[in-house]
Amino acid sequence: MKFYIVLAAVFLTAAAHAQTDLFPSPAIEQARTALARGDTAEAGRFLALVDETAVDINDLDFLRGTLAFETKNYREAIDRFGRILARDPSLNRVRLELARARFLAGDDGEAERQFRAAIAAGVPPPVARNISGFLGELRRRRHWDFDFGAGIAADSNVNVATSAQTVDIFGLPFQIDQSARKTSGMGLALNGSGNYQWDIVDDIRLKAGGTFYDAEYKTRDFVDRQLGLYIGPRFLLDNNAEISVLATSARRWVGGKNLTEAYGARIEGEKPLGTRFLFNGALSWQDQSYMRPQYDDYSGNIMSANGVLTYAQAGGFLRGVAGVVREQARIAPLRDTQYILGAGIYRHTLPWRFSGYLSTQLGLVCYDAPLAAFARTRHDTQIDTRLSLSNALATLGRFTPIISYIHSERLSNIPVYAYSRDRFELGFSWIF
Repeated sequence: MKFYIVLAAVFLTAAAHAQTDLFPSPAIEQARTALARGDTAEAGRFLALVDETAVDINDLDFLRGTLAFETKNYREAIDRFGRILARDPSLNRVRLELARARFLAGDDGEAERQFRAAIAAGVPPPVARNISGFLGELRRRRHWDFDFGAGIAADSNVNVATSAQTVDIFGLPFQIDQSARKTSGMGLALNGSGNYQWDIVDDIRLKAGGTFYDAEYKTRDFVDRQLGLYIGPRFLLDNNAEISVLATSARRWVGGKNLTEAYGARIEGEKPLGTRFLFNGALSWQDQSYMRPQYDDYSGNIMSANGVLTYAQAGGFLRGVAGVVREQARIAPLRDTQYILGAGIYRHTLPWRFSGYLSTQLGLVCYDAPLAAFARTRHDTQIDTRLSLSNALATLGRFTPIISYIHSERLSNIPVYAYSRDRFELGFSWIF
Protein backbone atom coordinates (compact mmCIF):
# COMPACT_ATOMS: atom_id res chain seq x y z
CA MET A 1 0.00 0.00 0.00
CA LYS A 2 1.07 3.54 -0.68
CA PHE A 3 1.10 4.49 3.00
CA TYR A 4 3.76 1.83 3.68
CA ILE A 5 6.06 3.51 1.16
CA VAL A 6 5.55 7.05 2.45
CA LEU A 7 6.05 6.08 6.07
CA ALA A 8 9.06 3.99 5.20
CA ALA A 9 10.72 7.13 3.84
CA VAL A 10 9.97 8.93 7.10
CA PHE A 11 11.35 6.02 9.12
CA LEU A 12 14.58 5.89 7.11
CA THR A 13 15.01 9.61 7.72
CA ALA A 14 14.41 8.97 11.41
CA ALA A 15 17.04 6.25 11.43
CA ALA A 16 19.57 8.66 9.97
CA HIS A 17 18.76 11.53 12.32
CA ALA A 18 17.24 10.00 15.46
CA GLN A 19 19.75 11.61 17.80
CA THR A 20 23.15 13.27 17.64
CA ASP A 21 25.97 11.31 19.29
CA LEU A 22 27.28 12.80 22.47
CA PHE A 23 30.61 11.17 21.60
CA PRO A 24 31.24 10.44 17.90
CA SER A 25 31.80 6.74 17.22
CA PRO A 26 33.17 5.38 13.93
CA ALA A 27 31.31 2.10 14.53
CA ILE A 28 28.01 3.97 14.97
CA GLU A 29 28.51 5.87 11.71
CA GLN A 30 29.56 2.76 9.82
CA ALA A 31 26.50 0.88 11.13
CA ARG A 32 24.28 3.78 10.08
CA THR A 33 25.78 3.75 6.59
CA ALA A 34 25.36 -0.02 6.32
CA LEU A 35 21.69 0.22 7.32
CA ALA A 36 21.11 3.00 4.79
CA ARG A 37 22.28 0.72 1.98
CA GLY A 38 20.40 -2.30 3.38
CA ASP A 39 23.40 -4.36 4.55
CA THR A 40 21.99 -5.65 7.85
CA ALA A 41 24.77 -8.20 8.41
CA GLU A 42 27.50 -5.54 8.28
CA ALA A 43 25.40 -3.16 10.40
CA GLY A 44 25.09 -5.87 13.04
CA ARG A 45 28.84 -6.45 13.10
CA PHE A 46 29.56 -2.73 13.61
CA LEU A 47 26.91 -2.34 16.32
CA ALA A 48 28.45 -5.22 18.23
CA LEU A 49 31.67 -3.19 18.47
CA VAL A 50 30.03 -0.12 20.03
CA ASP A 51 30.86 0.72 23.64
CA GLU A 52 27.50 1.68 25.23
CA THR A 53 29.20 3.97 27.74
CA ALA A 54 30.88 6.03 25.01
CA VAL A 55 27.85 6.93 22.86
CA ASP A 56 24.36 8.33 23.19
CA ILE A 57 22.28 5.34 24.33
CA ASN A 58 19.21 6.63 22.47
CA ASP A 59 21.10 6.67 19.18
CA LEU A 60 22.47 3.19 19.81
CA ASP A 61 19.07 1.77 20.75
CA PHE A 62 17.51 3.36 17.68
CA LEU A 63 20.02 1.73 15.36
CA ARG A 64 19.63 -1.60 17.15
CA GLY A 65 15.86 -1.26 16.86
CA THR A 66 16.11 -0.39 13.18
CA LEU A 67 18.36 -3.41 12.59
CA ALA A 68 15.87 -5.66 14.41
CA PHE A 69 13.04 -4.21 12.35
CA GLU A 70 14.85 -4.75 9.04
CA THR A 71 15.58 -8.37 10.00
CA LYS A 72 11.89 -8.83 10.99
CA ASN A 73 12.72 -9.30 14.67
CA TYR A 74 9.78 -7.08 15.62
CA ARG A 75 9.78 -7.97 19.32
CA GLU A 76 13.38 -6.79 19.68
CA ALA A 77 12.52 -3.63 17.73
CA ILE A 78 9.54 -2.94 20.00
CA ASP A 79 11.75 -3.33 23.07
CA ARG A 80 14.45 -0.97 21.73
CA PHE A 81 12.06 1.75 20.60
CA GLY A 82 10.11 1.42 23.83
CA ARG A 83 13.27 2.02 25.87
CA ILE A 84 13.97 5.22 23.97
CA LEU A 85 10.46 6.58 24.51
CA ALA A 86 10.66 5.71 28.20
CA ARG A 87 13.69 7.98 28.41
CA ASP A 88 12.33 10.71 26.12
CA PRO A 89 8.61 10.52 25.15
CA SER A 90 8.97 13.58 22.88
CA LEU A 91 10.77 11.64 20.12
CA ASN A 92 7.84 11.30 17.75
CA ARG A 93 9.78 9.66 14.92
CA VAL A 94 10.72 6.90 17.33
CA ARG A 95 7.05 6.57 18.25
CA LEU A 96 6.20 6.09 14.57
CA GLU A 97 8.79 3.33 14.31
CA LEU A 98 7.35 1.69 17.43
CA ALA A 99 3.84 1.91 15.97
CA ARG A 100 4.94 0.29 12.71
CA ALA A 101 6.79 -2.49 14.55
CA ARG A 102 3.73 -3.24 16.66
CA PHE A 103 1.58 -3.19 13.53
CA LEU A 104 3.76 -5.83 11.85
CA ALA A 105 4.04 -7.85 15.08
CA GLY A 106 0.24 -8.07 15.27
CA ASP A 107 -0.14 -5.93 18.42
CA ASP A 108 -3.08 -4.12 16.89
CA GLY A 109 -4.33 -2.35 20.02
CA GLU A 110 -0.92 -0.95 20.93
CA ALA A 111 -0.16 -0.10 17.31
CA GLU A 112 -3.35 1.96 17.11
CA ARG A 113 -2.56 3.73 20.38
CA GLN A 114 0.95 4.66 19.22
CA PHE A 115 -0.23 5.83 15.79
CA ARG A 116 -2.86 8.06 17.40
CA ALA A 117 -0.30 9.41 19.86
CA ALA A 118 2.06 10.20 16.98
CA ILE A 119 -0.64 12.12 15.12
CA ALA A 120 -1.50 14.00 18.32
CA ALA A 121 2.14 15.05 18.73
CA GLY A 122 2.12 16.52 15.24
CA VAL A 123 3.17 15.06 11.88
CA PRO A 124 3.20 16.47 8.32
CA PRO A 125 -0.17 16.15 6.49
CA PRO A 126 1.08 13.41 4.08
CA VAL A 127 2.24 11.30 7.02
CA ALA A 128 -1.06 11.89 8.85
CA ARG A 129 -2.97 10.66 5.79
CA ASN A 130 -0.85 7.56 5.55
CA ILE A 131 -1.19 6.84 9.27
CA SER A 132 -4.94 6.99 8.62
CA GLY A 133 -4.33 4.21 6.10
CA PHE A 134 -2.64 2.12 8.77
CA LEU A 135 -5.57 2.71 11.13
CA GLY A 136 -8.00 1.65 8.42
CA GLU A 137 -5.98 -1.50 7.77
CA LEU A 138 -5.92 -2.29 11.50
CA ARG A 139 -9.69 -1.98 11.62
CA ARG A 140 -10.25 -4.23 8.63
CA ARG A 141 -7.78 -7.01 9.35
CA ARG A 142 -8.82 -7.56 12.97
CA HIS A 143 -11.53 -10.21 13.26
CA TRP A 144 -11.41 -10.90 16.96
CA ASP A 145 -10.67 -9.24 20.28
CA PHE A 146 -10.20 -10.70 23.71
CA ASP A 147 -9.02 -9.39 27.04
CA PHE A 148 -9.02 -10.87 30.50
CA GLY A 149 -8.28 -9.51 33.96
CA ALA A 150 -7.96 -11.12 37.37
CA GLY A 151 -6.93 -9.92 40.77
CA ILE A 152 -7.37 -9.84 44.51
CA ALA A 153 -9.90 -7.24 45.67
CA ALA A 154 -10.17 -5.74 49.15
CA ASP A 155 -13.58 -4.10 49.63
CA SER A 156 -14.68 -1.94 52.57
CA ASN A 157 -18.38 -2.43 51.78
CA VAL A 158 -18.95 -5.76 50.08
CA ASN A 159 -22.70 -5.71 50.65
CA VAL A 160 -23.10 -2.02 49.61
CA ALA A 161 -24.81 -1.31 52.92
CA THR A 162 -26.02 2.06 54.15
CA SER A 163 -23.81 4.44 56.11
CA ALA A 164 -26.80 5.70 58.11
CA GLN A 165 -27.22 4.94 61.82
CA THR A 166 -30.99 5.56 61.91
CA VAL A 167 -33.79 6.03 59.42
CA ASP A 168 -37.25 7.63 59.60
CA ILE A 169 -40.09 5.40 58.39
CA PHE A 170 -43.61 6.81 58.35
CA GLY A 171 -42.25 9.71 60.42
CA LEU A 172 -40.83 7.52 63.20
CA PRO A 173 -37.10 6.94 63.87
CA PHE A 174 -35.76 3.39 63.63
CA GLN A 175 -32.27 2.08 64.42
CA ILE A 176 -30.52 0.35 61.51
CA ASP A 177 -30.16 -3.38 62.16
CA GLN A 178 -26.47 -4.11 62.83
CA SER A 179 -26.68 -7.14 60.56
CA ALA A 180 -27.46 -4.75 57.71
CA ARG A 181 -24.41 -2.56 58.33
CA LYS A 182 -21.57 -2.60 55.85
CA THR A 183 -19.16 -5.53 55.80
CA SER A 184 -15.58 -5.53 54.56
CA GLY A 185 -14.10 -8.47 52.74
CA MET A 186 -11.34 -9.87 50.56
CA GLY A 187 -12.23 -11.58 47.35
CA LEU A 188 -11.19 -12.61 43.86
CA ALA A 189 -12.32 -10.43 40.95
CA LEU A 190 -12.41 -11.77 37.38
CA ASN A 191 -13.51 -9.93 34.25
CA GLY A 192 -13.23 -10.38 30.54
CA SER A 193 -14.69 -9.57 27.16
CA GLY A 194 -14.31 -10.88 23.64
CA ASN A 195 -15.86 -11.02 20.21
CA TYR A 196 -15.39 -12.59 16.80
CA GLN A 197 -16.44 -11.14 13.44
CA TRP A 198 -17.27 -13.09 10.30
CA ASP A 199 -17.03 -11.43 6.88
CA ILE A 200 -20.40 -11.26 5.12
CA VAL A 201 -19.63 -8.94 2.20
CA ASP A 202 -17.16 -6.08 1.75
CA ASP A 203 -17.18 -3.86 4.82
CA ILE A 204 -20.03 -5.77 6.51
CA ARG A 205 -19.38 -8.34 9.23
CA LEU A 206 -21.39 -10.43 11.65
CA LYS A 207 -20.18 -9.59 15.15
CA ALA A 208 -20.78 -11.89 18.13
CA GLY A 209 -19.32 -11.64 21.59
CA GLY A 210 -19.81 -11.32 25.30
CA THR A 211 -18.64 -9.89 28.60
CA PHE A 212 -18.45 -11.37 32.08
CA TYR A 213 -17.71 -10.24 35.61
CA ASP A 214 -17.25 -12.44 38.67
CA ALA A 215 -16.57 -11.31 42.26
CA GLU A 216 -15.96 -14.27 44.56
CA TYR A 217 -16.05 -13.93 48.35
CA LYS A 218 -15.86 -16.41 51.21
CA THR A 219 -19.38 -15.44 52.26
CA ARG A 220 -21.54 -16.84 49.48
CA ASP A 221 -24.23 -14.16 49.85
CA PHE A 222 -21.78 -11.56 48.47
CA VAL A 223 -20.78 -13.49 45.33
CA ASP A 224 -21.72 -11.46 42.24
CA ARG A 225 -21.64 -12.88 38.70
CA GLN A 226 -22.71 -11.12 35.51
CA LEU A 227 -22.83 -12.30 31.90
CA GLY A 228 -23.70 -10.36 28.74
CA LEU A 229 -24.01 -11.62 25.15
CA TYR A 230 -24.58 -9.83 21.84
CA ILE A 231 -24.75 -10.50 18.11
CA GLY A 232 -25.43 -8.41 15.00
CA PRO A 233 -23.98 -6.77 11.89
CA ARG A 234 -21.04 -4.36 11.98
CA PHE A 235 -20.77 -1.85 9.11
CA LEU A 236 -17.34 -0.39 8.25
CA LEU A 237 -17.88 3.08 6.81
CA ASP A 238 -15.65 5.61 5.08
CA ASN A 239 -13.07 7.67 6.99
CA ASN A 240 -12.55 4.91 9.60
CA ALA A 241 -16.10 5.27 10.94
CA GLU A 242 -18.27 2.29 11.86
CA ILE A 243 -21.66 1.33 13.27
CA SER A 244 -23.00 -1.92 14.77
CA VAL A 245 -26.63 -3.02 15.33
CA LEU A 246 -26.74 -5.70 18.02
CA ALA A 247 -29.24 -7.94 19.75
CA THR A 248 -28.30 -8.24 23.44
CA SER A 249 -29.01 -10.40 26.47
CA ALA A 250 -27.74 -10.29 30.05
CA ARG A 251 -28.05 -12.24 33.26
CA ARG A 252 -26.90 -11.58 36.83
CA TRP A 253 -26.52 -13.92 39.78
CA VAL A 254 -26.08 -12.70 43.37
CA GLY A 255 -25.38 -15.14 46.18
CA GLY A 256 -25.50 -17.98 43.69
CA LYS A 257 -29.13 -17.26 42.75
CA ASN A 258 -30.45 -15.69 39.56
CA LEU A 259 -31.31 -12.03 40.20
CA THR A 260 -32.06 -10.49 36.78
CA GLU A 261 -32.50 -11.40 33.14
CA ALA A 262 -32.61 -8.88 30.29
CA TYR A 263 -33.07 -8.89 26.52
CA GLY A 264 -32.83 -5.97 24.13
CA ALA A 265 -30.90 -4.17 21.40
CA ARG A 266 -28.00 -1.75 21.09
CA ILE A 267 -26.77 0.53 18.31
CA GLU A 268 -23.15 1.61 18.76
CA GLY A 269 -20.75 3.55 16.58
CA GLU A 270 -17.35 5.18 16.30
CA LYS A 271 -16.14 8.12 14.24
CA PRO A 272 -12.82 10.03 14.19
CA LEU A 273 -13.27 13.81 14.32
CA GLY A 274 -10.12 15.18 12.73
CA THR A 275 -6.75 13.75 13.72
CA ARG A 276 -7.03 14.02 17.51
CA PHE A 277 -10.65 13.42 18.48
CA LEU A 278 -12.47 10.10 18.49
CA PHE A 279 -16.19 9.82 19.26
CA ASN A 280 -17.91 6.64 20.47
CA GLY A 281 -21.63 6.52 21.11
CA ALA A 282 -24.40 4.03 21.84
CA LEU A 283 -28.18 3.79 22.14
CA SER A 284 -29.69 0.79 23.92
CA TRP A 285 -32.97 -0.68 25.11
CA GLN A 286 -33.49 -3.68 27.38
CA ASP A 287 -36.45 -5.39 28.99
CA GLN A 288 -35.14 -6.38 32.43
CA SER A 289 -36.92 -8.84 34.73
CA TYR A 290 -36.11 -9.49 38.38
CA MET A 291 -36.35 -13.20 39.06
CA ARG A 292 -37.06 -12.93 42.80
CA PRO A 293 -40.62 -12.14 43.89
CA GLN A 294 -39.59 -9.51 46.45
CA TYR A 295 -38.01 -7.40 43.66
CA ASP A 296 -40.77 -7.86 41.08
CA ASP A 297 -41.76 -4.16 41.14
CA TYR A 298 -38.28 -3.22 39.90
CA SER A 299 -38.79 -5.07 36.59
CA GLY A 300 -39.24 -2.97 33.46
CA ASN A 301 -37.59 -1.37 30.45
CA ILE A 302 -34.18 0.33 30.59
CA MET A 303 -33.26 2.84 27.87
CA SER A 304 -29.91 4.60 27.63
CA ALA A 305 -27.87 6.92 25.45
CA ASN A 306 -24.22 7.75 25.98
CA GLY A 307 -21.26 9.30 24.24
CA VAL A 308 -17.50 9.25 24.82
CA LEU A 309 -15.15 11.83 23.33
CA THR A 310 -11.43 11.04 23.45
CA TYR A 311 -8.72 13.61 22.77
CA ALA A 312 -5.40 12.01 21.83
CA GLN A 313 -2.13 13.43 23.16
CA ALA A 314 1.44 12.30 22.68
CA GLY A 315 1.66 11.15 26.30
CA GLY A 316 -1.82 9.63 26.58
CA PHE A 317 -5.34 10.94 26.21
CA LEU A 318 -8.13 12.94 27.80
CA ARG A 319 -11.66 11.55 27.86
CA GLY A 320 -15.12 12.96 28.50
CA VAL A 321 -18.27 10.91 29.09
CA ALA A 322 -21.95 11.92 29.06
CA GLY A 323 -25.07 9.81 29.21
CA VAL A 324 -28.67 9.44 30.30
CA VAL A 325 -30.45 6.28 31.53
CA ARG A 326 -34.18 5.78 31.99
CA GLU A 327 -35.41 2.90 34.17
CA GLN A 328 -39.12 2.30 33.67
CA ALA A 329 -39.98 0.12 36.68
CA ARG A 330 -43.51 -1.16 37.25
CA ILE A 331 -44.41 1.39 39.94
CA ALA A 332 -43.71 5.15 39.84
CA PRO A 333 -41.63 5.46 43.07
CA LEU A 334 -39.08 3.03 41.60
CA ARG A 335 -38.86 4.67 38.16
CA ASP A 336 -35.88 6.95 37.68
CA THR A 337 -33.82 8.97 35.24
CA GLN A 338 -30.04 9.05 35.62
CA TYR A 339 -27.78 11.78 34.24
CA ILE A 340 -24.10 10.88 33.96
CA LEU A 341 -21.02 13.04 33.44
CA GLY A 342 -17.43 11.85 33.66
CA ALA A 343 -13.86 12.69 32.78
CA GLY A 344 -10.61 10.75 32.68
CA ILE A 345 -6.94 11.24 31.92
CA TYR A 346 -4.44 8.56 30.87
CA ARG A 347 -0.68 8.99 30.88
CA HIS A 348 1.89 6.42 29.74
CA THR A 349 4.82 8.80 30.22
CA LEU A 350 4.99 8.95 34.00
CA PRO A 351 8.40 8.70 35.75
CA TRP A 352 10.08 5.30 36.12
CA ARG A 353 8.01 3.90 33.21
CA PHE A 354 4.70 4.05 35.04
CA SER A 355 1.36 4.47 33.27
CA GLY A 356 -1.67 5.80 35.07
CA TYR A 357 -5.37 6.40 34.56
CA LEU A 358 -7.43 8.72 36.75
CA SER A 359 -11.17 9.11 36.23
CA THR A 360 -14.20 10.42 38.04
CA GLN A 361 -17.87 10.06 37.23
CA LEU A 362 -20.87 11.91 38.61
CA GLY A 363 -24.36 10.44 38.44
CA LEU A 364 -27.59 12.21 39.37
CA VAL A 365 -30.54 9.86 39.96
CA CYS A 366 -34.01 11.40 40.04
CA TYR A 367 -37.04 9.24 40.90
CA ASP A 368 -40.56 9.93 39.65
CA ALA A 369 -42.71 9.76 42.79
CA PRO A 370 -42.50 9.65 46.62
CA LEU A 371 -41.81 6.45 48.51
CA ALA A 372 -44.75 5.96 50.88
CA ALA A 373 -42.60 4.83 53.81
CA PHE A 374 -40.45 7.97 53.69
CA ALA A 375 -43.02 10.49 52.39
CA ARG A 376 -40.53 11.96 49.93
CA THR A 377 -39.27 11.44 46.40
CA ARG A 378 -35.81 9.94 46.36
CA HIS A 379 -32.89 11.82 44.78
CA ASP A 380 -29.35 10.36 44.81
CA THR A 381 -25.93 11.63 43.81
CA GLN A 382 -23.33 8.99 42.95
CA ILE A 383 -19.61 9.84 42.71
CA ASP A 384 -17.10 7.21 41.57
CA THR A 385 -13.35 7.87 41.36
CA ARG A 386 -10.75 5.42 40.04
CA LEU A 387 -6.95 5.47 39.98
CA SER A 388 -5.05 2.70 38.17
CA LEU A 389 -1.28 2.30 37.84
CA SER A 390 0.87 -0.09 35.84
CA ASN A 391 4.56 -0.27 35.03
CA ALA A 392 6.21 -1.26 31.76
CA LEU A 393 9.17 -2.79 33.62
CA ALA A 394 6.82 -5.28 35.29
CA THR A 395 5.04 -6.32 32.09
CA LEU A 396 5.62 -9.92 31.01
CA GLY A 397 4.61 -10.43 27.40
CA ARG A 398 0.92 -9.60 27.22
CA PHE A 399 0.48 -9.70 31.01
CA THR A 400 0.29 -6.27 32.62
CA PRO A 401 0.11 -6.04 36.44
CA ILE A 402 -2.30 -3.29 37.55
CA ILE A 403 -2.98 -1.69 40.92
CA SER A 404 -6.32 0.10 41.25
CA TYR A 405 -8.15 2.07 43.91
CA ILE A 406 -11.85 2.84 43.51
CA HIS A 407 -13.85 5.07 45.82
CA SER A 408 -17.65 5.25 45.57
CA GLU A 409 -19.81 7.69 47.47
CA ARG A 410 -23.59 7.79 47.26
CA LEU A 411 -25.47 10.71 48.78
CA SER A 412 -29.23 10.58 49.14
CA ASN A 413 -32.03 12.69 50.55
CA ILE A 414 -33.22 9.41 52.14
CA PRO A 415 -30.23 8.44 54.34
CA VAL A 416 -30.88 4.71 54.24
CA TYR A 417 -29.80 4.70 50.57
CA ALA A 418 -26.50 6.51 51.22
CA TYR A 419 -23.25 4.56 51.41
CA SER A 420 -19.50 4.84 51.07
CA ARG A 421 -17.23 2.20 49.54
CA ASP A 422 -13.48 1.77 49.04
CA ARG A 423 -12.02 -0.97 46.89
CA PHE A 424 -8.39 -1.96 46.22
CA GLU A 425 -7.49 -4.35 43.42
CA LEU A 426 -4.14 -5.99 42.75
CA GLY A 427 -4.19 -8.01 39.58
CA PHE A 428 -3.24 -8.25 35.94
CA SER A 429 -4.69 -7.60 32.52
CA TRP A 430 -4.18 -9.96 29.59
CA ILE A 431 -4.95 -8.36 26.21
CA PHE A 432 -4.88 -10.01 22.77
